[in-house]
Amino acid sequence: MSIPDRGGSPEAQGIANTDLVTVFDLMRGNVLDLVKDELTRLDIDGIGPAQAVLLYRIGDREVTSSQARRDKIWIGSDAAYNLTRLAESGFLVSRRTGERGSARSFRLTPAGHEIRDMICGLRDRIGQEVCKDLGLAPEDYLAVLKLVRQMDDAIAARIRHIY
Repeated sequence: MSIPDRGGSPEAQGIANTDLVTVFDLMRGNVLDLVKDELTRLDIDGIGPAQAVLLYRIGDREVTSSQARRDKIWIGSDAAYNLTRLAESGFLVSRRTGERGSARSFRLTPAGHEIRDMICGLRDRIGQEVCKDLGLAPEDYLAVLKLVRQMDDAIAARIRHIY
């Protein structure tokens, strides 16, 4: 699936890009609100929605804070703080790594896996509901997801700052 070139003035293209930024920002906020609602519904304390998504993104990997930033598992400069906080809360376990033991790597605990499983269930449920609401076949939903990932890759390719 590709977006056809519709031409248009630079002003129209600027408006379209502004709308894209707004939509992506609103979607991210809505996803975090859905996660917060699910955490509240399940009476889970001690973790915020962005941290729950961080656990989901870590999955079965073992990561350091620099890997979390580099691999876009966590977006922001406070990866080390959030990983440490999640370890203190029992959602992650950490160990010293590196030649001098100066770095720490993190992986999910059983409690962290429970949060990840909760996010997976939420993801699946919301995906099915969105498909139903919009009349999309699962293949169409996957095609939209693929296009959004391609858009993200195209935008990311323009980033000059490297972590």
